[in-house]
Amino acid sequence: VLPNPVGCDVVPSKYFRAREAGEGALTRSRLSWTISRFTQFHQLVWDAAERAARRAVVVVPAETRVQPLDVEIAALRIADVVEVGSSGRLPDLGGPQTFEMKAVMKSYLLATGKRRRVFSVNFPGIRGAALRAGGLLTEHRSEYGKTWNEFVAGKLV
Repeated sequence: VLPNPVGCDVVPSKYFRAREAGEGALTRSRLSWTISRFTQFHQLVWDAAERAARRAVVVVPAETRVQPLDVEIAALRIADVVEVGSSGRLPDLGGPQTFEMKAVMKSYLLATGKRRRVFSVNFPGIRGAALRAGGLLTEHRSEYGKTWNEFVAGKLV
């Protein structure tokens, strides 16, 4: 079972290219396989916001949405695949809601009590275009698990 990020085939980055290359190697192998792509897990989004908030001014990609997914939902899918056996390429799976990056950043700042200016900037090139076009999103949404807002509320406890 190979879990991979949604968008690894459309958003150009070294990490995503490596993840997509791993898919290619797996599909060419003689192994039985399953590939399941997931949108960003809550903790990954939180950690990215935390790193960005270390600066006095936060810059986020404009017109870029994320679809945070509860990691437990991804784990259940992987467990199901292990139980059922090789399934090939599964439909992508994302969280139930999408959020602009600026809104995610502001929710992080509000939850942590940090005060920062947040600016949305159009990232240049193919990567920026892929992000603005929804390269990190999928139409296949999980209706189960914690939402982003529930995850953030849990961080406050």
